Amino acid sequence: MATSAIIRLWKCQHIVLDDLRADDVIIYLRQDDVLNEVEQEVIQHEITTRGRAEKLLGVLFRKMQEESGGYVYQSFRYFILPLTNPT
Repeated sequence: MATSAIIRLWKCQHIVLDDLRADDVIIYLRQDDVLNEVEQEVIQHEITTRGRAEKLLGVLFRKMQEESGGYVYQSFRYFILPLTNPT
């Protein structure tokens, strides 16, 4: 289910990291309980925009691979699908 999305996102992460503004996305991921407060603080602790994007993607990759990955994938599919479906 979410495995193909993980692979597609992993393959294009170098592109995503250049454009992703983690601060804009974190708000929605916190509202959907995809990220907890500690994860949010770890991500926001990064100094650079790219560093925050790398941390965010790292957390999302980890969560999608965990047992709760199905829930996480459903919660942030609005975020991952535009990034993994080329137009």
